[in-house]
Amino acid sequence: IRDTPQPPVTELSQTFCSTDNGIVADLIPNNVIWYDAATGGTADDPQDLLVTRKYYAATKPTDGTCESSTRTEVTVTIKTPTQDKTNLSFCAIEKRTVGTLTPTGLIWYSEASLESAFKSSDLLVSRTYYATSLDPDGICKTVHVRVVTIKDTPPPTVDQLNQNFCVTDNAIVADL
Repeated sequence: IRDTPQPPVTELSQTFCSTDNGIVADLIPNNVIWYDAATGGTADDPQDLLVTRKYYAATKPTDGTCESSTRTEVTVTIKTPTQDKTNLSFCAIEKRTVGTLTPTGLIWYSEASLESAFKSSDLLVSRTYYATSLDPDGICKTVHVRVVTIKDTPPPTVDQLNQNFCVTDNAIVADL
């Protein structure tokens, strides 16, 4: 009786982003048969979408060899991208620019499809701004959404544009 060795799996924990729609064929290595159980079980179809669970790799038979009798366990984790949404309010007099949005260093866009980029020197206006960045482990993108409101306070109204005071009135600014 001849036993084929377990497949050489070096990545025993593999993480994918849900937006990538990873399939069984994306697992490393991809020249093995993937199962849903350590013994017995059902072989996974290479086109099946990956889910968070344990997968088991068996050596694929070639040239008359047998499938390995033991399987290597691989833990698959599917991460979901996050959204970072913040409502911001600024006064028009501040003249804030796109470059002051946080996190800094990102390219900000006018729509969620990320097609029309702003220059960092563009003045902020009341609208929604979008950007993306990779999460700390580099697997999924974080979508950053900034809903900006610019408040423009109108100048005060003055009933009397010309006011006269006598020197003897000792007028101060509050008398205007």
